[in-house]
Amino acid sequence: MTSFKDLTQYHYRSHGSETIALNIGWLGDRFDFCIEPPQAEFVHRLWQFCLRPVSQTRGFYKCQLCEKPPVGPLIFEYDSQKIKLGTSEIRVFASDGTVYAAPDLILHYVHDHHYHPPQEFVDAVMTSELPASAEYQTRIEGMGLQFGNTLRI
Repeated sequence: MTSFKDLTQYHYRSHGSETIALNIGWLGDRFDFCIEPPQAEFVHRLWQFCLRPVSQTRGFYKCQLCEKPPVGPLIFEYDSQKIKLGTSEIRVFASDGTVYAAPDLILHYVHDHHYHPPQEFVDAVMTSELPASAEYQTRIEGMGLQFGNTLRI
């Protein structure tokens, strides 16, 4: 997977009228990152973003942090549900108007590798409208993005 330093300008995929966004969680072996066990509520809210991803790809990305990554997409189980990660991105909106772009693998990074994103992103996840809301959906569509299919198992 391509890796970008946190809080740099997102430019991975062109989405037409997309608002400028900041990179979060594009991890790889190129950058160090903060490690801290995640708060349960943060994982819960991040899960909700990953259930409504955007910018779905045809292939999948593997976790470069796992010693033995799975052969196919990563299967993530939470709240008695399973989804495939590594095929899409998420967007999170901060109250100050900042937009964050992250791979859906961020959920795995946070939960399993204890990646602690910058606090401003954590705060945005905790306060942003959730993807199931009409307001969030309107904002996504206004950015020229389309929702991908959650790859539920």
